Amino acid sequence: RLASTAITYRRLSGEAFVPDYMPIHHRNETLAGLGDPVLLLRRSLVFPGWLLVGRAGLQLPFGRTEQDPFALGRQGEVHQHIQFGTGTVDPVLEIGVQHQRGRWQGRGVAQARLSMYANGKGFQSGNRFLLGTQLWRQLTGNFALGVSADALSEMAERWDGRVQQDGNVGRTDLLLGLGIAMVQDTAVWQLALKRPVVQYFHVQTEHGQLTYPFVLELAWSWLSTPSTK
Repeated sequence: RLASTAITYRRLSGEAFVPDYMPIHHRNETLAGLGDPVLLLRRSLVFPGWLLVGRAGLQLPFGRTEQDPFALGRQGEVHQHIQFGTGTVDPVLEIGVQHQRGRWQGRGVAQARLSMYANGKGFQSGNRFLLGTQLWRQLTGNFALGVSADALSEMAERWDGRVQQDGNVGRTDLLLGLGIAMVQDTAVWQLALKRPVVQYFHVQTEHGQLTYPFVLELAWSWLSTPSTK
């Protein structure tokens, strides 16, 4: 994962300034590290023109986690809100469907990642739910063009069992995307750009919430047998 943040401090008049003290909360910085990988077992059912896929597994705690940033903030110490993992083993359930008709292919997926307990630092991430759909059109050669719509809902995070009003209070986002895919023998490459058109926060607070302009996805899949689809 790669996360880059930037902040501009302004006076009440709107004039930008650089503080002469060490900011403990907001900083210009770029963070990089491993996220939490997901290990899934897959079961497929094939019907004429249709493919039904079920997956179940675990999200594993490989990503770096932080100490309670709210407790450190109250003590006036430098802290970090961005975490690269949850610090817990979380079950993941997914079901997908795919339909092929000529050069057109439709896909749908429903996924749930459940947070069952808090990690050793008192952090418990919120449950996450995804509903997604894609429509692809095969072009000349090995390329395909696709559009997508995703609804992603995340419940509030908790620190020591409490929801912090200036933390992740839960959100539901609707994203629309455009992607291109290339098939080479047993490899499939996909590049997609997704933009949020709706961002709804479950609890409205005066502290504001994190927003983002777009999501860029790069995916690579390996097939056990060659495919031209």
